[in-house]
Parts: sequence; C-alpha cells; structure tokens
Amino acid sequence: MRLFWISAVIAGAGTLLAGGGGTAPGQGPFAEKAALEAHAAAVQAFARAQGFLTAKPTDPAAVRPRALRPEPSPEGIVELPSPFPAHEYLLQPTGWQQGTGSRRLTVYPGALGTERDRGVLLVVTTTADERDVESYPAPFRNGALQLVAATGDVLTLRDETGRTLSFDVSARRFMP
Repeated sequence: MRLFWISAVIAGAGTLLAGGGGTAPGQGPFAEKAALEAHAAAVQAFARAQGFLTAKPTDPAAVRPRALRPEPSPEGIVELPSPFPAHEYLLQPTGWQQGTGSRRLTVYPGALGTERDRGVLLVVTTTADERDVESYPAPFRNGALQLVAATGDVLTLRDETGRTLSFDVSARRFMP
C-alpha cells in the first residue's frame, strides 16, 4: 500500500515538473518556485501522515559527558618525573608525596645541577592557586641524595658515600 502512495506522489511531482502543474505560461521563475515549494510541503505533510518521516535522533557527540572525579595522587614513596631542568637540579626518579586537604607536598631528592657533589631536597607545596618550591641543601657535600625509606613524614636518605641522614618534612630540616 505504501509503495502505491509513494508512486502516486512521484508521478504527481513528475507531472508538475513537466508543465502540467499549476503555473501559467509567462508567470516566470517565481511562480514556479512557489508551486514547487507548495508541492514539497504537500509531499512532506503526506509523508508525515503516513509515518514515513521520523524525527532526527539526537547526536550522541553533542551530549556532554559527565565530568570524572580526579583520582587522588599516590602517597608515600613514588616514582616522580623531574619537573625541573637538569642544569638546575639532577633529581632521582623516586621521591615522596603526601596530600592533606587541598594541599599536596612533594619531595624530590637529588643534587644541584651546578654542584653535583652538593645533595639537595626540593620540597614542593602545591595548592589549587599556587606552587611553592623550597630547596634544602644537604649538610654534607657527599653527592646526590637518594630516598631510602619514609616513616610518616620523616624521610631516610642516603648520599653517594653511603652516609644515611633523615629529613623531617613537617619541620623542614635535616635531623642528626
């Protein structure tokens, strides 16, 4: 049945285009355009009535996905890429970090880029608004510092000669 109606619509459109439609000779292209628009509107109305036309589905790409909650940063001894240039600091690949509320502390052990025999700890405090970097040179010139262990916020470090020392992150000082 639908095929019959579609054929009838196509035949009617063909008759209209062949000159058997409602335009009189000499009315010009504007009358033909109006007749074609009227015919297209009639065809669309007929198709809607027969259920041939369906609403366009919504574009799934246009729907904004829900924001993902950021995963918390790992805490304790972790692998940390160096965010500083090597001419300033030669940092070890292993550091320490701890999150407290909206603040994160990150400690990078290593040596100064210009004085490789001078060990250093960089303590970076990061908040939503700012990033503060503090540098703590080792008390002895025994090379780069390496993180060995952490108990709470007290870090155990070893220099290149094998000497062990501790750093209290809360107090920001080396301990004897």
